[in-house]
Amino acid sequence: MPTFGIAIFPEHAPRRFAELCRRVDGGLFEQVWIPDERFFRDLAVQLTLAAINTERVRIGSAVTDPFIRHPALTATLMASVDEISGGRLIAGIGAGVSGFKQLGVQQERPQLAIREGVALMRALWKGGDVEFDGKTTSFHGRGLEFTPPRGEVPVWIAGRGPAVLELAGAVAQGVMVGALASEPGLRYANEHIDKGLDVFSEVVKEAERGL
Repeated sequence: MPTFGIAIFPEHAPRRFAELCRRVDGGLFEQVWIPDERFFRDLAVQLTLAAINTERVRIGSAVTDPFIRHPALTATLMASVDEISGGRLIAGIGAGVSGFKQLGVQQERPQLAIREGVALMRALWKGGDVEFDGKTTSFHGRGLEFTPPRGEVPVWIAGRGPAVLELAGAVAQGVMVGALASEPGLRYANEHIDKGLDVFSEVVKEAERGL
């Protein structure tokens, strides 16, 4: 059966935002999503408010990116809120859409940046020292001083382009396809997500064969 979530834009004052989260939690929606939009109220604050003002719904970022926020800091944020929420967080990540011009940040090689960002976050959630040398991000030394209650936070990837959709199919627990919510759009998205799933299937088979 399909489930439905709702996004709450970070434009509301804290009291109003908390009220909206409680209303969503008491209704039929299964998720509440919070955009990481610059320069509205900060994602970390909004996720925390959502976590402490809900008991049932899953809470997710829709979405943050690996360019403006270093993936190690995103991993810390997501693990922190996952702990507060009792394991209800979804880490939504994509290429991002806002703040780049103002901050002078370039969105270079988005598919690779997302892939490396997700890999680094998962390494940090496992705990211990992390040595990660990617082409778009890196991390060396002691990682998080705590772990999420589930050991790892589920990752959903957002995208419209073929490469990012295929990446999402290969490595993510969920996919957000944005404005593609039409029959042709969903068919296009599913074709590329399925390609990614095929890649993931081959990786699992190789691992099972000990390769």
